[in-house]
Amino acid sequence: MLDRRETFDLINQLDFEPVQPGRVSGQFDFGRFQLSLPETAAAGWTTMGIRLPQIAAGFPPELFGTPARRTALEDAALRRMAAAAAAWPKHLRVPEPSSQIVPRSTINISSETAQATIMVRLVPEGDEAYSAEHLHTLFAEAIPAVISNSLFHCNHDEHSLNVAVASMHNLVQLRKALSGSGLVAFLGEGAGLPGGKPLRADDSLTGTLKAGDLNLPGVGIPAGLTVLIGDRYSGRHELMRSIAHGVYNRPHRDPGERIITSPDAVLVCAEPGRAVNSVDLRPFLRERPGVPVERFTTDNADEISSQAAGVLEAIEAGSRVLLFDEASSSTEFLSGDGGLLARPQVIPLVSQVDSLVRQGGVSIVVAGSGAAMAPFIAKANKVLSIVDGYLSDVTGTAKELVGSMPVATPEFPAHVAMDQKRWIVPFSIDASWAQEETSVTASGAELTFGGDVIDLGGVPQITDETQLETIGHALAYARRRMLENGHHVRSLLDGIDETMSSNEGLALISLGASPRLARPRRYETAAVLNRLPSLRISQIG
Repeated sequence: MLDRRETFDLINQLDFEPVQPGRVSGQFDFGRFQLSLPETAAAGWTTMGIRLPQIAAGFPPELFGTPARRTALEDAALRRMAAAAAAWPKHLRVPEPSSQIVPRSTINISSETAQATIMVRLVPEGDEAYSAEHLHTLFAEAIPAVISNSLFHCNHDEHSLNVAVASMHNLVQLRKALSGSGLVAFLGEGAGLPGGKPLRADDSLTGTLKAGDLNLPGVGIPAGLTVLIGDRYSGRHELMRSIAHGVYNRPHRDPGERIITSPDAVLVCAEPGRAVNSVDLRPFLRERPGVPVERFTTDNADEISSQAAGVLEAIEAGSRVLLFDEASSSTEFLSGDGGLLARPQVIPLVSQVDSLVRQGGVSIVVAGSGAAMAPFIAKANKVLSIVDGYLSDVTGTAKELVGSMPVATPEFPAHVAMDQKRWIVPFSIDASWAQEETSVTASGAELTFGGDVIDLGGVPQITDETQLETIGHALAYARRRMLENGHHVRSLLDGIDETMSSNEGLALISLGASPRLARPRRYETAAVLNRLPSLRISQIG
């Protein structure tokens, strides 16, 4: 291990020396913190580990005493680190987190240490030799600055940090209270929509969500079937996206912070062009020549079959709260043809409401405008209207306007398919490419998994590309460690969840330390798995 003086002696010796792997590697002791670089470190971006003893970092134990508090603390530190790193884009990189707070691998704070993993560049881009000036800036300025800004408690605003951690703890407790209150979501007073528009409501809608000593006033979305009526410019679409992202906590003072949603809610969209593998679509499609729907498989689904598959895949993964927005849905899938055809091929979602909600225990929130919502209104427990961000309860009026609107009973009730298990062919999950055992990268909404490139733009609850990349690593890990004896989809998701909940957590699923890991929900992991073009299902049981 080199101390500070020895490190800078080495830097001076390296000036103009040709780049060699491992020439700058190992452990570096800078007194209050230690750095580590792998033996493979050379040109290009490489991973650097940072470690501080907690006695130096100085974070009070109450800030990381529970998983929720620890995640909030690490998130606050990461946001400060990412902001500081932006001043040295040629020397180091720290992935900037999205507006959703999830456990990430970049920073880890415990009672013993405060640790971080970042990407550094030891050689200026395009150079083939070391530069003492570049390395001096990296080790003497950039790295100490990002560490000082984020990993020392004394350099945080203590009040703001305490409030952020307490806020996250409170949100977790309130989210746990949803199901016991008969709710699937809660729009807390003071919440706003993306773009800064305030969310307001009739006094008659206002209630209180309680969790122990916590009391949050606002509007509850009840279990069962809720219909949200509003045109494209009313704030309806923005509200549905906020409800979908309410499964995650958000930073304090974020407009969506007080929109709290059941953790198993899934926004299901139409995704023409996606792959579907052996999904029993009998609840939503009738047999037609050459298209077996009991084990529906295609590399290029249309908007109806893709959304139907999305519903059944979400339920298979364990979701019991489904969200739909007409803007991202097939209207024919939602409400059918309006009764004009004697025997339509499509069995719309509204025909399965009784089966899913009353018999399957699934709650549905569907949002739209016009005639597509009329058959849902007839069955709804609650109908809300939104106009310019203002919510009103119009249940009675809406039901009176649409009347009973009978809907045909489906021949294959959806709840019958809820317990089906699809068994995975192990070798069909393959992240290898060329000489690499695992080739996983994400850019935007695209995941490169082995030889496949998958567009996940139709899965809006993936927080960012780091979470998408983590899902890819999780599936690669599952192939290496879990699929020897065979698994069905649900048990594979259970195993991945169990692994990521262990002490090592995210570090277990990656082949090496990485700052680009963000814990996903099982529903988004299932979404990626089900969209793998290579996936094969051996049997449905």
